[in-house]
Amino acid sequence: MNAARRMRSIASLAALEERSAARVMAEWRRVLARERRKLEELSAYRDEYAMRARGGGVLSGRSLHEQRAFVARLNQAIAEQARRVAEVEREYRVAVSAWERRRSRTLGLEKVAEGHEARAQAAEARREQAESDALALRLARHDSAA
Repeated sequence: MNAARRMRSIASLAALEERSAARVMAEWRRVLARERRKLEELSAYRDEYAMRARGGGVLSGRSLHEQRAFVARLNQAIAEQARRVAEVEREYRVAVSAWERRRSRTLGLEKVAEGHEARAQAAEARREQAESDALALRLARHDSAA
């Protein structure tokens, strides 16, 4: 049972690593959702601003220039946020991959540990059966001698 216990300990450590990787993955998922929301909000604001600007009537040259500059800054912020989303998506995929590897390792080690435990239990059952058979044989000899 010693090897089975060692394997179970190793599998438990692997499960801890897997849970840690799952927490990292979940955090990246939250960050990704937050960054995507920011991108959607910026895009929606730009679209809303552009729609209001179209219906706003005649603008002076300076106002038109300021409006275009503001839309350009919004577009730049949207492009930067899109890059941030892409970066976070890459980090999230890395975290998912790390979790998948750890999950696979944990499952494999648990399977090995279960095999060790099954073999140890079978060996224990054979030992108990041998003891029982030996005791029955001694009792049968003792009864036949008496």
